[in-house]
Formats: sequence, C-alpha cells, structure tokens
Amino acid sequence: MGVIPLRTLEGECGVAMDNTGYCFGGNNSYERGDGTTTSPPYEAVTAVAGGAIWRQIAAGISSNRETRCGTTTVGVALCWGSNLDGAVSADRSPRLVAIPTPVKTSRRFLAVGVRCGLGVDAAFYCWGDGYSDSRSTDVATNVGGSLRFTAFETSSLCALTTGGAVYCLDGVGSVRRVGPSFPVKAFTVGAGVACGIALDGITYCWGDNGNGSLGRGDNVQTGDVVRVAGQ
Repeated sequence: MGVIPLRTLEGECGVAMDNTGYCFGGNNSYERGDGTTTSPPYEAVTAVAGGAIWRQIAAGISSNRETRCGTTTVGVALCWGSNLDGAVSADRSPRLVAIPTPVKTSRRFLAVGVRCGLGVDAAFYCWGDGYSDSRSTDVATNVGGSLRFTAFETSSLCALTTGGAVYCLDGVGSVRRVGPSFPVKAFTVGAGVACGIALDGITYCWGDNGNGSLGRGDNVQTGDVVRVAGQ
C-alpha cells in the first residue's frame, strides 16, 4: 500500500489526510474494522470499511484492547471489534462487531475513546456496561455533571475542564479530579504517570516514579505533584 501520511494516530489506528481510517496490529476480533479477521503482518495497515469520513479513531487499551471507536467529521461516534463491555450495544450482542457501527445515541462528539467521549456540548459522556441497558433510547450518559471540558485524551479517558482542572473516569458513573490543585493548560497521561503544563509554562508530573518518570532526578515514590527539574 506504500506510505500513507496520517494526520492523527491513536494507538493502532489513525486517520489519513483524506479522512480515511486505517488500522494495523491484531485482527482476531475485527480490530482492523475491515469486516474480516484476516491477520496480515502486524505493521501492515488496513483501510477501515464503511466509507466514513473520520475525524479520529482510538484503539482500546487494557480490558478494551480489542475494541476501536472513533468520530466522523460531523461528530457521529462509531465502534467495532469486541463488544463485551457494551461499546457498541448495551446488551453486548453481538459479541464481535465486524465494521464501524454507530453508537446508539443522538449525541455528537469532538473525540471519543472506547466507551467515553467529549461531546460537542463540552460534556463528558460514557456508555456501555454500567451506564445504560438495551432498553435505553440513548446510551450516552453524562458522567461529568455540570463540568465542561476543552480537551479529551482518548487513551486515558481523562479531560481538561474550562478552568484548567484534570478529571479522569473514576470507575463507573463519575469522574474525579487528579493532579495539581492549580490550573494547567495542557496535560498528557502515560503508563502510571501524568504531566501537565501550568499557566506559567512550568511542567509538573505526578504518579509512579519507579523509573524516574516524574523528572526530578530520582526514583523515589511520592504522592505529590512534582515540578520537573531543569526549568
């Protein structure tokens, strides 16, 4: 297929400059979204079926690693792959979904991860197990209440409020604030550690420091938000 320039890449899926979706990696549960379980080489990309004009596509992690979800340029949320957690339908049927299928909601989204997303109304929504049942006419549930968000990280299911606070999904049905008590203008979450940039441009990190990930020059664990050294 040759080199395909991507404008977004989230996990094992991305969106090309022409808004076509592509995935690579495993395909035992239709993760590539091409309607088959054919498994080409891991690094070979496959076009996502269905002809959607994509804004972004996110690959699941952890228990949702075999699920993919994304948004079109008009904000429609679609998911495919494993449906064990109700990512596509609240009754978890069928167990596997071969091609991108719209989530049963009238909500429109700026970005989605697996089972959660940032609505065009700036609210934080989730769906699937614990949020709705098969009788629901709209499965998307507002888990952030009156909070409104300006940015959403699809892999961690964390978001930044209009006031600069970081909130992450906390189990089922709610979000909780994490990180600094002061506002940040941007953040990112990795494997056990997160970092944010304060309004004055200083970077702070929090979380696991076993590999020195907090950037303060040691690997001592702490529950504090730490200013990265050298600034």
